[in-house]
Amino acid sequence: IDFVIADLDTPLDRLTVTAVAVPTGQAELVLSGTGANRNLKITPLLVGYADINVKVTDGAGSSTYVVRYAASAAALNPAGPRFHTGVSDVSAATAIDANTMLVASDEDRSLWLYHRSSSGLHAKGIDTAPWLALTSSRETDIEGWARDGARAYWIGSHGNNSSGKYRDNRCRLFATTISGTGDQASAAKVGWYGNLRVDLIAWDKGNVHGKGANYYGLEASTAIGIEPKRDDGFNIEGLAMGADSSTVYVGFRAPIVPANDRTKALIVPVTNVQALVSSSPSAGP
Repeated sequence: IDFVIADLDTPLDRLTVTAVAVPTGQAELVLSGTGANRNLKITPLLVGYADINVKVTDGAGSSTYVVRYAASAAALNPAGPRFHTGVSDVSAATAIDANTMLVASDEDRSLWLYHRSSSGLHAKGIDTAPWLALTSSRETDIEGWARDGARAYWIGSHGNNSSGKYRDNRCRLFATTISGTGDQASAAKVGWYGNLRVDLIAWDKGNVHGKGANYYGLEASTAIGIEPKRDDGFNIEGLAMGADSSTVYVGFRAPIVPANDRTKALIVPVTNVQALVSSSPSAGP
């Protein structure tokens, strides 16, 4: 871990830098570097968790930064596994080429470019927020993707948050055009759609599927106060491309359906996805 130290009134060579793991014995810690630029190398010793306290002091005052650290059991094939860092809860990924991949997390609003064959941080991040007319700084909760050549479709959960509150940012279906290879790979905006949740409720409530009004209970599932991952909640988790380049299949974690016998997973075909993300929708799903 590279980091920078600073002090407004003390020369950098008079500052003392230490690193201590609590509990002790979890990892070997080695500090290096001079001046402002320092490095902390962490070598695992035991499986488990630790708080690594990196402390800088001038003798009178001090400042401490805590690294939350964890080490898993050794891999059966140490040369094989890769450990990609810097982003948590990755929920969608598409290969760019043999060496790179583009991934999305349900904890932020960016797409991240990683090397597939080596561990470490992402090569770059692509912020999607300027493309999506978001109504707050909260996450878009991207949960799935579908690929059609250079075009990739990405979908938010469209569900309430864990407290059962509606969050508009999560109601985004959008498309990007992927170009380039390796570290030069990128994604450009195509367009987005924000009414899929409303369309799905109308589709179910209006008996468009022919199984009876409110057969899937989607209006009740999206009600304020309903947590998204309950059996009767509403939470999109997957997206798959159809063979016609116009249909995507939306997979749900919740609700389990039908409403009167919750035993089956729900998959809904959206037959006009190209039109939806081109800002020229003729209808919903």
